[in-house]
Amino acid sequence: MDKLPKGRVGWRENKRVRLDLKDIKILSLLSKDSRMPLSKIAKMVKLSRDIVNYRIRKLVENEVILRFIPTLSLGKLGYHKFYLFMILDEKNKERVERLKEVLVSHPNTKSLIEYSSKWDWEWVLVAKDVKEFDSITTGIISDFHDVIIQKSRMEVINEYKLTQL
Repeated sequence: MDKLPKGRVGWRENKRVRLDLKDIKILSLLSKDSRMPLSKIAKMVKLSRDIVNYRIRKLVENEVILRFIPTLSLGKLGYHKFYLFMILDEKNKERVERLKEVLVSHPNTKSLIEYSSKWDWEWVLVAKDVKEFDSITTGIISDFHDVIIQKSRMEVINEYKLTQL
């Protein structure tokens, strides 16, 4: 069997898995909090704890659930999330590739997203405060001043989560 893609939900080649409404509700709850207690899921789905446990094991066995990933609260760990949007001069491909390597391997990097709109890249990083964020980005920007044409920095103050009705 080929290696399955990384992520939370997968499929088997040539085998569909039938999900009923209860399975979908269980998957929805687990996608919001992969460490939610079985008793809480059971109460919300209106099934017994044992049946919820059985259904989750079947979803894992059928490779619908591939792994359980906890969601970290960065604020409780004393970190803030920051964004640096960049427009790049892509004439020097080696320098752009080197910048990418530096950003991806940086210990404070959460993600690096490439766009095909106004901004070329969005670098999401975590830092303890604005001073640390400024120190990190100033160092990177000064090292790659020949590649970074324009930049915009910002901090996430509030995060909003859309819940399905």
